[in-house]
Amino acid sequence: MLIAAISDLHGYVPTPSVQVDIDRADVVCICGDVEGYDAQTLVWLNELKKPVVFTPGNHDRFFSDPTAKRYNWGLGPHVRVLIDEGCELGGVRFWGTPWSPIFFDWAFMLPSEGLRERFAKIPTGLDVLLSHGPPEIPRARIDTLAGRQKHLGSKELYEAVRRAQPRYLFCGHIHTGDHGRSRIGKTECYNVAYLDEDYAPAFGAKLVEIVR
Repeated sequence: MLIAAISDLHGYVPTPSVQVDIDRADVVCICGDVEGYDAQTLVWLNELKKPVVFTPGNHDRFFSDPTAKRYNWGLGPHVRVLIDEGCELGGVRFWGTPWSPIFFDWAFMLPSEGLRERFAKIPTGLDVLLSHGPPEIPRARIDTLAGRQKHLGSKELYEAVRRAQPRYLFCGHIHTGDHGRSRIGKTECYNVAYLDEDYAPAFGAKLVEIVR
């Protein structure tokens, strides 16, 4: 199964060159922050003709409305919205968790104890973990803004990934965090944010092949 992972579109749709990679994939993984000033990202999601696995982010207030869950937030049945839950596609096991540390008054943010409780639900045996916020990985820069040293990720998520050891972790939230590979034990971790900190398209989708 070829997976394309991307995050933090913030109302944008991918450029044609990025869309080429998404069109190649069997499954599209999106790690939150699709909401923007208009609904074109949601329209794009509905028009994708392949399975989409999505976990929301702190800008996705609409997805924190439990009443909207009854009609899958207006998305087609090919879009699986995962909020502390999982799904399986073609034998590949996914889990989505939208939470990140508190930063002002946004959706899906919790203090340390709340994060620990949510991340304790992440099961072992996963192929792909989608998290909006990144983990804080020692000596890695997946969660630091370009040119800065301060870690902005979650220590609680790091501990949960170290315990659960999914094959892959995809995240976003910190747009200009290092987009190369980081590791937590056997888990390959990637920041797949699409935009830079000025909300301009800057990065592509990450493609990975999962063989069962």
